[in-house]
Formats: sequence, C-alpha cells, structure tokens
Amino acid sequence: MSYNLLADLYTSQTSSPLWTYLDKKYLSIFYRLPNLINEIIDTEPNILLLQEVDSKHYRRYIKPILEYYGYVGFFGEKGGGQSEGLCSFFKGVEVCESSTLKFKDVYNCEIKKFINFDNNFKDIMYNKLGTICQVTEIRVMNVVVGIANIHLFYHPKADHIRLLQCKAVYEYVVKRWGRVVVGGDFNCDWRAGGVRLLEEGRVEEGGECWERVWRDLNVFNWGGGDAEDSKKVKNLKPREFTIQQPMTLASGIHSFTNYAVGFIEQLDYIYVKGLKPMGYAECIERSVVEPFTAMPNERMGSDHLSVVCDVSIDDDDE
Repeated sequence: MSYNLLADLYTSQTSSPLWTYLDKKYLSIFYRLPNLINEIIDTEPNILLLQEVDSKHYRRYIKPILEYYGYVGFFGEKGGGQSEGLCSFFKGVEVCESSTLKFKDVYNCEIKKFINFDNNFKDIMYNKLGTICQVTEIRVMNVVVGIANIHLFYHPKADHIRLLQCKAVYEYVVKRWGRVVVGGDFNCDWRAGGVRLLEEGRVEEGGECWERVWRDLNVFNWGGGDAEDSKKVKNLKPREFTIQQPMTLASGIHSFTNYAVGFIEQLDYIYVKGLKPMGYAECIERSVVEPFTAMPNERMGSDHLSVVCDVSIDDDDE
C-alpha cells in the first residue's frame, strides 16, 4: 500500500487558495488522521509506504497506533527544514535494515556525469532538492526483497528531474537486490518520462515522452521566474536514458489518484521487479468526489487516494 497522507504542514497554510472550497474543520489533522489510519488498518498491508507524514504526528499518533497493530516503522524527514517526510511500515515480514537517503546519495556515475556538465543544474540536483527516498531490506520466506519508498520532485516544469530520480532509484535498488518494490508519489502521470523509463526501459529521441521530458530543461530555474536567466540550465542537451530491464506496474492504471481543484490525475504507483503481481484494488470513480468539489473533503482525508496491490515472491522469470 502506498499513500500520500497530505501533511498538516500544507493544510494549515490558511493563505493557500487550494482549500477554499472546504470548511476548515475538515482540514484539521485531528479530523483527517483518524480516517486515514482507519483505512490503513482496514486494508492491513504487509508493506506500507507513506508520503507527506508530519514528523510530530508520526511520533505522537501514527507510530504508536500502527505499532499496536503489529507494525514496525521508520521515518525520514525531508530536507530543507521541512517537518514532513516519508515513513515505511512493515508487518509479517522480517526487516533487515532501513535507511533514508537524499537523492544525491543514489546518483550513479552516469547521472553524475550528466549533471556535472552544468553548474546551475548541478547546484539544483546536489544542493537544492530536499526530496528523499527510503530504502528497506526485508526477508519473506528466506527471500530478500528491496523496498524503495519515494516522493519525487513536484515542480510541473521538472519532468527531466523526475526522470533522473527514477533512473537513480532504479539503479541503486536493482544493484543491491534482484527483487525490488518501488512505490510512492511520483508527482507525474503515466505518460511522463520517469514512469515510461521504468515501464519501457528507455526514454529515447522520437519516443512518445521525449519532447515532454526535455522541453523545460533550459527554462526551469530554482525558485525564480523566467527572467532570472543566470539561474537557467544552459550547458545541457537532452539525452537518452535506459535501464537494464523494465519494471512491472503492480498497482494498476487509474483515472486519478490525486483530485485537486483544477487538477485530476494519477500520480501514485507501485512497481515491482523479480516479483509477480497478483492483483490490485480499483480506485474510486470521479463521480464519488464530484459532489465534494475536490479532495480532501468530509469523507476523504487526503488529496491523494491510496494504491494497493498484491504481489508474490514467485516469479516465472527468475
């Protein structure tokens, strides 16, 4: 199960125009969190990957409650001084080790070589990104599996960054483990470069997502408008990226997993390699959300839906 809980850090920003449709009492973490935790408990996942978890609510509520139900959990705070992050919980499996890494810690030589061609891009990729990934090694019936919980960079003009993040995580976990699960909030739809790289094994010139991936490479700059030319990436050109073997989408294609005012799209996925997908839970239809305008609302505690799937350690290809 992968679930972006929508951090209280963001819903408590009263100046945000995102929540004007909703009475403030329904935005309170004390209204939303019981619904979110009840959904998790009802689902009973063995592997639970959570994003946008407030650190204080993790310590005070989420960890104690899930530990009561037999889970072992790990929390990693996002960089940049933000008080939210990722946490991964496990039940019914042996946890061998777990660590939280900045994405720069999982760049391989190929990615580093590409990044280092441009100082502005290098600064973004090494010093600016607060995004993190959480990796855990578990053992199921004497079979070792690597788990990666990710929350990719959010900016709409940064599909090229998300492509590199997907490439980096894939190379890091596959190098260490043959059987892997990569799940989380990818902050992009299924047509984007990072998702296509994992599913198809390559992002190449002439491909469906090529133009989309690289169109903002020389436009995006950190924290400024288009006028800040000195911060733009100037010395990089689009290039092809590949992975050794595509992954399999285990959590399914849905009409949406994120439903906000003016934006409805699937952003959340669970991918596997060396494991056999056995089925996934269907997400709700738009007609369920429409009477409430958007998510979160009186019934739904986050602006994301959870994605849930079953996988087997038996794989015919292994």
